[in-house]
Amino acid sequence: MESKFLNLTYKAEQHVLYCVWFPETLTAKWEQIQVEMFRYAEVVLKHKPKSILIDERKMFYPWAIENQTWVTENITPKTMEVQIKRIAVVMSEDIIVQLSTDQLFEEINPRGTSIKYFDNYDEAEVWVQK
Repeated sequence: MESKFLNLTYKAEQHVLYCVWFPETLTAKWEQIQVEMFRYAEVVLKHKPKSILIDERKMFYPWAIENQTWVTENITPKTMEVQIKRIAVVMSEDIIVQLSTDQLFEEINPRGTSIKYFDNYDEAEVWVQK
């Protein structure tokens, strides 16, 4: 499932959902990111992955506080119905996006889920497949 901003690929044999953000997020409006977050929740609920790898290396949309709150109120309750064991985040090249992503996951704080941040995609992929 691919759009201008985000590619979502579920690999059933590994039970891993791959989420790859694209550089076009630099010009995205919040309403467009919201659509992507709804797509993400839909895929999580459909496939029930055990792990998720979020590749934000080319993500350039910082999560404003009100956007983080929206995610925790509208997306997190849906996706937490699925018992996700691991979430690996390959961090953005943009320091502001890095900080806002960290804040977002602190606010979400999914119980029973290990979240780990990586600079290296290959290391993140090995970790989510454990």
